[in-house]
Amino acid sequence: MRTRQIRTAVLFCGVACWQSTWAPNFSLWPLIDAAISASGTFGGRVALPPAVNRVVTHLWTDMCGVTLVSHASETLDGVMDRAVSKHCQGNFAEAEALYEEALELASHIASEERADVLAMECQLATVLAKQHKYRAAEPVLKQALVKQQRVCNNHPLYLSTKVRLASVYHGQGKLYQAKMTYSGALSGLTALHGSGHPSCTAIKEKIELLGAQLQTKDMGLKRAVKSTMGQW
Repeated sequence: MRTRQIRTAVLFCGVACWQSTWAPNFSLWPLIDAAISASGTFGGRVALPPAVNRVVTHLWTDMCGVTLVSHASETLDGVMDRAVSKHCQGNFAEAEALYEEALELASHIASEERADVLAMECQLATVLAKQHKYRAAEPVLKQALVKQQRVCNNHPLYLSTKVRLASVYHGQGKLYQAKMTYSGALSGLTALHGSGHPSCTAIKEKIELLGAQLQTKDMGLKRAVKSTMGQW
């Protein structure tokens, strides 16, 4: 029944648009063509004129008995539950797709700086890293850090995101960036919990490991330079 109501609402959107004050300039097919052209794929978002957007929103509410926001919110809850379940099961590829879907839904109904949205971005980066997709995880974490710094600087979520970013750097062999990022996270966590906290101890061990790896890398570079001296 709900599905039939939703389909009916969508069909009536065209009629509503024609009946709105936007009618003299409205043509449905050019709008569809523009949508496909702008997005390059079905499912892409296209900004509707305000008058049409209001009509569609009101029709959806009248025909389906729910608002677009509440419908998206219910859908988001379901997608998030499935994402977390797949994540816990170790099915990281499916969890990745579901986290991405959840973030897309959240972008319609919530501020991108809301705590749960920021946490979702971190979880997406985590499942990417679990699949060794470090290059893909890096920009997700960097973007999350910029937003987190505005709303929760030196909060445990912000510091844990820095630790994740350091780990992603390490996974890509970016040893110097990883060491510096771990050091920044360690400073904040020490201020919060004290230097004896288990999380601080774990990060200190990672920093020591990176220090040794950097030293080995430097020695290798020096040997390589020395072996080529005098050669043309």
